[in-house]
Amino acid sequence: ESLNRAMKENDKLEELRGKSMKLFKSQFAALRDLCETNTFYAGRKDKYRKIMSTVRDILSVVNTTEGKPSELEKIIDRDLDGAMMTLRNEVPRLKESDLVAISFFIAGFDAVLISRLMEIDTTKVYRMKHRLVERINAAAEKKNNEFLREIAGFIKS
Repeated sequence: ESLNRAMKENDKLEELRGKSMKLFKSQFAALRDLCETNTFYAGRKDKYRKIMSTVRDILSVVNTTEGKPSELEKIIDRDLDGAMMTLRNEVPRLKESDLVAISFFIAGFDAVLISRLMEIDTTKVYRMKHRLVERINAAAEKKNNEFLREIAGFIKS
């Protein structure tokens, strides 16, 4: 029974990881666009302005407005079977900054990038990750929600 459960959890985690690859493809496309901009504008006076414009376009995916999910959160929600909406509904008192951080963790951003995007210290990112995984696991236990456990495992890995 426990072996069967572990195998099912592993299969679900692998499925979530596979779906997250779609997110990485969009990140690589953004990087490609930035490289193309750099190459196209090489030697031109407006190169810096154009590169910064491209960077702003790329970062617009992660920008959030209080109470509204970011484009990144929408992508994760779509590709991971409503994971973000499940978190919003099932985990009490998650702040908007928590949901933004969770989106970044799921998308595979490292702690340094997250600290820069959120303008916080890197050690705070690690503490936040640990706290969020504990909070999600506690909600999963309380509500006996396997999907929440899977999300917590995905954030943790």
